[in-house]
Amino acid sequence: MLYTLPNGQVIELEKVSRISNIRDQGEDRASIGFSKMVFTIHLDNRDKIDVIEQYHYADWSDKKRKLGMLRADLIAKWKALSGEGGGK
Repeated sequence: MLYTLPNGQVIELEKVSRISNIRDQGEDRASIGFSKMVFTIHLDNRDKIDVIEQYHYADWSDKKRKLGMLRADLIAKWKALSGEGGGK
């Protein structure tokens, strides 16, 4: 089953081995005044995909909720592939 991330990247859910928790990585050195939070999708072939949401301090809660909803949707579809066990 294919899953399209907000950035347009498509992943095969069958190849997902693990999905990390959301982490706040603090200030983004590539931008001024923005920070970033991220969760990582680990694939069977040891590749990793970081799903990143940049935010300004005033937008933290909205961005955290958006990223959390995306992660929850991804996990639900991943688990639905083979019952409760995820992609395995």
